[in-house]
Amino acid sequence: MRILFAASLILSILSLQAQTSLTSVNSNKSEGLKNWHLQNKKSAKAYGANIIELRKALGESKPKKKMVVAIIDSGVDSEHEDLVEVLWTNEGEIPNNNIDDDANGYVDDIHGWNFLVDEQQGDIGHENLEATRVLRLDSVYRKSGVESPEWLDEKMVKLAEEIYQSNEVDYQMMLSFAETFHSLDSIAIAVTGDENYTYSDVFKHKSKEPEFKQTKKIFRIFKFIKLSKGDLEETAIQSETYEKYYLNKSFVTRDEFNYNKKGYGNNDYEGQHAEHGTHVAGIVGANSRNDLGADGTSSGGAEIMLVRTVPDGDEYDLDVVNAIHYATNNGANIINMSFGKGISPHSDEVKRAFMYASNKGVLLIHAAGNDSQDNDVITNYPNGSGLTDVNLITVGALAPHKNKKLVADFSNYGKQSVNIFAPGDEIYSTIPGNEYKFLSGTSMAAPVVSGVAAMIWSYFPDYSAKEIRDVLLNSSGKIDRSVILPGTKKTKVEFSELSSTGGVLDALAAFRLAQEREAE
Repeated sequence: MRILFAASLILSILSLQAQTSLTSVNSNKSEGLKNWHLQNKKSAKAYGANIIELRKALGESKPKKKMVVAIIDSGVDSEHEDLVEVLWTNEGEIPNNNIDDDANGYVDDIHGWNFLVDEQQGDIGHENLEATRVLRLDSVYRKSGVESPEWLDEKMVKLAEEIYQSNEVDYQMMLSFAETFHSLDSIAIAVTGDENYTYSDVFKHKSKEPEFKQTKKIFRIFKFIKLSKGDLEETAIQSETYEKYYLNKSFVTRDEFNYNKKGYGNNDYEGQHAEHGTHVAGIVGANSRNDLGADGTSSGGAEIMLVRTVPDGDEYDLDVVNAIHYATNNGANIINMSFGKGISPHSDEVKRAFMYASNKGVLLIHAAGNDSQDNDVITNYPNGSGLTDVNLITVGALAPHKNKKLVADFSNYGKQSVNIFAPGDEIYSTIPGNEYKFLSGTSMAAPVVSGVAAMIWSYFPDYSAKEIRDVLLNSSGKIDRSVILPGTKKTKVEFSELSSTGGVLDALAAFRLAQEREAE
């Protein structure tokens, strides 16, 4: 039976958990970790962002001006109890009258916009990987004999093939695991008589059937390494997602799509897969002055603009371009981008959008990625390589430790391509339906920085985006120690070699530096 192979798959599945399309992994953690990312880095057991200490220093003082933070992501529950009062509102638009009152090209964009639609304006939930789309398009052009576009060159196709094959390996691994789990699950249900059994239910049964004894043994291993039944079920589901959507060249949501048509999309901010985006939005802006579950890092200094752009799969470059333009043109001060991929057919257009936003005074903050890779060696998109004077911060993730494991094992890094590290492992925030959850990823680290940037900027509204960027990076706390290199078990590297600053986010130090520079 396939269950004989389950134990050998455990480590592989653990590594796959960090490679979801939206760069996040699930966690089920204790109450004690809920606000570790806000805590004082000197007294706490981890390098929190020192936000609580800054709040104490500020006392009863109020922000001079709230900053608008655009969340370009998978969608956000705009009715969440901890977010509903912090949303950006387009004052030039009259709700639900089906008229573009402010003539910005978007009808009824009260709190933002949704770019995830097909040619018929139908909602897009799932998508291919970008590599799948590239290979499909390459095949179409080869069969038609029509000359392919300039970007679809041999180098692009080769990279797509490499990424596709790598994901095919991941899929086969998950498929094997799914088959194994279904076998284990069937045996456990047969013995316990309960489809909703727990590990404990299985352990207390004394059946001497060889298959059940093997199942119990494997479940004990899962429990020991903190691999929950929910994690097992999610991995099994993920294998189906790879087959049906990510790697399926026959699954097409857009064929001849006009990205230049202004106003495509609608105001469905939530969509089908809003957990990731809602979590990110909460990290930035969850109401910190109520008694509800989450506590935003902006500490009341931000309004949240909702820009749904990222499907369950890889985002389209030109959706990202349009999302950046939308956010910039409608008053965003900061754009948070907790997404990424390894191939980008239209990366030049995205970089031009970066510069457009930068030239308009917008600060861009991007997650470094969750592949435990050196971004200086293996490119992660989008990025600002080759750009000068771009207001971009790329963020790696810290874990809740102060020892050699302080860098999250999944986090990407890079002496040139990553700027700073911030808390990103086991972060507690909002999810749809007025719920809350721990998630992990550089997707969580980026909004910690975005929120702090908004908080600092709200007290110094005359500062430019470049000045806020400089304040955040130049005030980062330096850590003089070696750490485990992400993706390895024992390889050590100096923390200072993992980013351009060699530092961690420090909200209190950033505020003090902003004060000093204002007084000069």
